[in-house]
Amino acid sequence: MQQFLEKNKVKVPAILDHNLSRGYLLQEDLGNVTLLHHLSSITSVEEEFHIYKKIVDQLLELHRIPQTSVANPNLFKLKFDLQKYMDETRFTFKYFLNFFSKIQDENIVSELETLFEPIMQRLASQKMVITHRDFHSRNIMVKGDEFIFIDFQDARWGIPQYDLVSLLEDCYYDLNEENRQKLKDYYFDNLGSSVLGQSREEFESFYQDMLIQRVFKAVGSFCYIYNWRKDDRYLKYIGFAMEKIRKVMMDNPRYKPLKKKLFEHYYAN
Repeated sequence: MQQFLEKNKVKVPAILDHNLSRGYLLQEDLGNVTLLHHLSSITSVEEEFHIYKKIVDQLLELHRIPQTSVANPNLFKLKFDLQKYMDETRFTFKYFLNFFSKIQDENIVSELETLFEPIMQRLASQKMVITHRDFHSRNIMVKGDEFIFIDFQDARWGIPQYDLVSLLEDCYYDLNEENRQKLKDYYFDNLGSSVLGQSREEFESFYQDMLIQRVFKAVGSFCYIYNWRKDDRYLKYIGFAMEKIRKVMMDNPRYKPLKKKLFEHYYAN
């Protein structure tokens, strides 16, 4: 995976040496400064945009990789299909609704699943590219003036908006809204219609769908970490994530039934 991504101009850690028979792999030392940590020192929205534009340029390199270039059958065997999207949604039902919010009524969960499913069907029907799978500010390292992607072992086929939403709607960092819109436009203008196969309006519609799916899954992950590892560091991100979902649902009548059902229980607990 590392060799394939490096060959395709995606910045990943260099492998300096390895001997699998002896059980070692020597990887480049990237230090300990994540993008999230690095963002704490910026002093302007212009600087923020410049940083994110460099990262989006690298994301474009990843998403432009043609399917025909993947000759190794052991790479990218998995994809975000309807089953995967629904499994991730049920994951959040289990750890956020059942364990964290103490909602045990199976009828509520069943109704929410029914309301979520059309969104997942839409996402699963779109053209796919290679996605990083977990592309947020804790999985991008800063070394000098370079931004290097880590934690890419679960890379798989998915729609381009999966990674873009993960980056621009990161639950760990509240990106300036004007910068977010400029970066979305920049990404759309530079990916190419042959790769994306969507109009600007369609692109935005699927971006909103993806935001709901991706951020809701992140909420489930935060609750999972708390429930099973007793690590409460991620609980502070749940409220921000849920409000992000509510806001994108607010202006779109397509989400009205889901918003009503989801938030009447979220705000009550």
